[in-house]
Amino acid sequence: MEHIERYESGKIRQKANTEDGKLHGEVLTYSEEEQVLSRATYEHGALEGDSISYAEDGREVSRSAFKKGVLHGETVILDEAGRVTQRSQFAEGKLVGEMKIYIDGRLRTQSMYANGKQNGPFVAFDEDGHEVARCFYLDGKLEGEAVYRDRDGKVLRKLNYRENRLHGAAVEYHSNGTVRETATYKDGKKDGECLSYFDNGKLKSKAYYKAGELRGDPIEYDDKGNLKPPPGPDGKPPSMFSKVTSRLTGG
Repeated sequence: MEHIERYESGKIRQKANTEDGKLHGEVLTYSEEEQVLSRATYEHGALEGDSISYAEDGREVSRSAFKKGVLHGETVILDEAGRVTQRSQFAEGKLVGEMKIYIDGRLRTQSMYANGKQNGPFVAFDEDGHEVARCFYLDGKLEGEAVYRDRDGKVLRKLNYRENRLHGAAVEYHSNGTVRETATYKDGKKDGECLSYFDNGKLKSKAYYKAGELRGDPIEYDDKGNLKPPPGPDGKPPSMFSKVTSRLTGG
C-alpha cells in the first residue's frame, strides 16, 4: 500500500510503501523544492541495503549499507565537492576494520576497529601526506608507544601509554634532534626523575616527582653545564654560592 506524507504546502515530503503497517520497499523523502533528500529500502519495517542522503542541490552526501535495520557494510560520507571525507565499515551495527578520514581529498587519519572499538594502529598525516603521529589502541584505549613527528619526519616526542594514560618513558626532542626532556610517568602522572636539556645537549635542569607532585627544588644548570645557584630567601642567589662554585669549576 502506498503511503504519502505532505508538507503544509501540499507538496510530497515522503513517499513509501507499507505492508502490514510497516515500511516495505523503497522510501523517498523530498524537499519542498521537490528535490530527493534520501533514498532507502525497507523490508518489513527494517532498513535493508543502501541508504543514501542528498543535499538540496542533488549531490550525494552519504551512503550507508544496512542489514536487518542495522549498519552492515560500508559507510561513505562526501564533502561539498563530492570527495570522500570518511570511509568506514560496520558489522551488525558496530565499527569493524579500517576507518579512513580525508580532508580536501587527502588522507588525514587511518585507524582500525574491532567490535565497535578502536583496536590496532592509528596513523595521522599532514596535508601533504607526511606521517605526523602513530600510536596503538587496545579496546578503545591508547596502549604502548606513541610517536609524533614534524613534517620532515623528525621525531618530536615519544610517549608510552597504558589503558589510555601516560605510563612509562616519555621523551621530547628539540628541532635539531637532541633530547629536550626525559621523564617517567605512572598512571598518567610524572613519577621519578625528570631531566631537561638545552639544544646543545647540556643538562638544563633535574627534578624529582612522586605521583605527579614535585619533590624538592629542581636543580638547574646554564647552557655551559655550570650549576645555577638556588634562590635565597629574597629570591636572589646567596653571594657565597658563586664563590664556591667558581672554585669547584676552576673559574
